[in-house]
Amino acid sequence: MSNEYGRRPQMGTRSQATRMDSLANALSGFGGIQDRTSWNHYGYHPMRQDSELTSIYAGGGLGRKIVSCRPADMLRSWIRFSGDTDGKLLKALDALDIRTHLYNLLMQTELYRGAIMVLGGLDNSLRLEDPLSKNPNKPIGFVKVYGAPLIRNNETELSTNPSSQYFDDYEVYRVQRRWAMEGQYGNEIRAHHSRCIVSKGIPLPEDKDTAQEHTYLYWGISRLQAVFDQMANSETAQKAFANLIHEATIAVSKIPGLEQILANADDAKDSMKAVMDTIARAKSVLNMILLPEGGEFSRDTLAMAGWRDAAMIFREELAAVAEIPVPRLYGITSSGLGGGGNDSEATRTYDAQIQAEQEIKLRPIIAQIVRYVAPTVNMDPETPFAFSPLSIPTEKETAETRKIVAETAKIYVDMGALDAVQEVRDSRWGGDTYSIDTKLDSSLDMEEEADKEIAAQQKLVDQQAKAAPIPAPKVPATKPKAPVVPSRGKGAA
Repeated sequence: MSNEYGRRPQMGTRSQATRMDSLANALSGFGGIQDRTSWNHYGYHPMRQDSELTSIYAGGGLGRKIVSCRPADMLRSWIRFSGDTDGKLLKALDALDIRTHLYNLLMQTELYRGAIMVLGGLDNSLRLEDPLSKNPNKPIGFVKVYGAPLIRNNETELSTNPSSQYFDDYEVYRVQRRWAMEGQYGNEIRAHHSRCIVSKGIPLPEDKDTAQEHTYLYWGISRLQAVFDQMANSETAQKAFANLIHEATIAVSKIPGLEQILANADDAKDSMKAVMDTIARAKSVLNMILLPEGGEFSRDTLAMAGWRDAAMIFREELAAVAEIPVPRLYGITSSGLGGGGNDSEATRTYDAQIQAEQEIKLRPIIAQIVRYVAPTVNMDPETPFAFSPLSIPTEKETAETRKIVAETAKIYVDMGALDAVQEVRDSRWGGDTYSIDTKLDSSLDMEEEADKEIAAQQKLVDQQAKAAPIPAPKVPATKPKAPVVPSRGKGAA
């Protein structure tokens, strides 16, 4: 096989002799008219209508599971306020049933590409279509959620004022009332954008072909749109297997004179029914089959080997596209389906993804609601909150963790980095709950303490020297000694 560089085909044409990766081989057909891989392309998938999406959710358990997984997981552990010791802010949110409304908002976003949450009350205006005042002074009166299919706005209603904060967006949403017929008087609710919390689905990139699809460019697309083919394949495979069960064992009966029985078209049905009833009655009463001379009866069994693995291929493909691990989507482990994946690792990856979506998508929504609810219980509108952990360790996991921590603490104690009793106890049980973190006592750092002592002594010396300089030591005065004259001996002059 050679790696030849050919000319790139012009737009709108398909080259029969050149592959995009430049691979060409006459024997294998690569790069020629026999190259089947050169004809692979992504086909156009029509957007699923809202009525079809509703049918999938209402009638298909798998579709409903895909739509509801993320909203349920993002809200299952809820939130906590570190400054709300009495829980009054959480109680105020529960009084408005905010958690249920958030689930409804996120679920319809997954199903219908988007939804809005309308907040009633908040100020002295009696009309939802009026802009919300800059300083709302009333509590939330009601909360309503409407899916994108009920939003009646079109592209002509987008704001064209560049100086407006709603530029290229809707300033007022027109909502179709749920119980009103099309064209009926009073069938529409108008809600100003400032009184709504908007949630949008999976963004749809814009190109020349989708430029006219304003509904999807504004809201995005349903999650079921992207997984529809894989979901259909998975459900078709399951139903095919259900049909095969009825054919798992096939009875083969050779009936003498069958041609004569079927020869008379008028009596063929009744004659065959009489023969089959006779066989069935014999099996029921005598537990045997009575056949005339020359008749035979046998059973053929279909081979079901490998079906479990084949079913898992479809399930894993759907789970991958839906970005939901097999245990969460199907409620059973991959090993139970014949797969060899690491379910624990897949679950941790999924939980990390949910935590990211909580911060990116859910936090701004909750923060906006808290901004209106907190003042009603005399708390700061910007009161911070945190999402509770998605999973709680079992008693066994907790015991195993404490055992590991205890062994680590023993190593630190043996090397002299920890006090055997006081410091370990203060670290683990010094707070409200058991902690795996170790808070080292700085007094145990002998080198650091020595450095501090030297610095303190030096500072003291410097201060004393500055306050009263130490005089230089005096040298006592001494009389000079007489010079020693050398003796010249006896008789010297």
